[in-house]
Amino acid sequence: YRFELHDGQATYTNHNWLEVTDNFVGNGTVTQAPNAYLSIHTETTPSIIADALGNTLEYTRGGKNCQYLNTSHCYNLVLSKDNSSKLALTQNCIIENALTLNKKSFLDCNSHALIFNHANKNSIITANFKEERGIFLNKGTINLTIPKDETIVIPLFTIDTIFAGIALKNLDDNHNKINIDSLWNYVTKTGKSNGETFQTDFINTTWHAKSEIEKATISFYWNFQKEQPQFNEGTSTIFT
Repeated sequence: YRFELHDGQATYTNHNWLEVTDNFVGNGTVTQAPNAYLSIHTETTPSIIADALGNTLEYTRGGKNCQYLNTSHCYNLVLSKDNSSKLALTQNCIIENALTLNKKSFLDCNSHALIFNHANKNSIITANFKEERGIFLNKGTINLTIPKDETIVIPLFTIDTIFAGIALKNLDDNHNKINIDSLWNYVTKTGKSNGETFQTDFINTTWHAKSEIEKATISFYWNFQKEQPQFNEGTSTIFT
């Protein structure tokens, strides 16, 4: 239940399966061995080294308070708790294999970079766009290196009920990089129409993509079932 590494020189290597539910604190370092599984229910963690082949970090805390990812490198990262769980980066983080979003869960870049050096269709795993799970850029950046003819779908959110996804396919002959960042967004919740109060009245978000890719296809997705019936498509603009 409790795991405390108060000595900054203290280290522990997890070789199998470790679950921490009540307290996970300290200035020490936890290292994941190959294929090890670490399941975390607490908000905070010590420093974690998780770049070993096949290892997995799973975050399971739900509720209003988010968890924090205290590592710069993951092989597999899993968010698997319901009730709007949110995981926030504390530094730039490389996802070596896959980010899996289960149930209603979100990753908040929190002004940092989420990096996929070997991006493919399995790099971000989520069931479908109808479920509320995805990534908040929040002044952060997603950096992807995409092979030729590979498509990757990125589920981006402004708030946890407003979805807009971007799919990118590299048509170049080389593995190329693309960076996506959020320049600005804002949401108001006081709008009224026809006497009914809506959760959101106005949403304005700009995502900026910078790429070495010369030839690509870009597709946009949104869950129209979540939009208001009075949504005016004339207010949606794509700049190229």
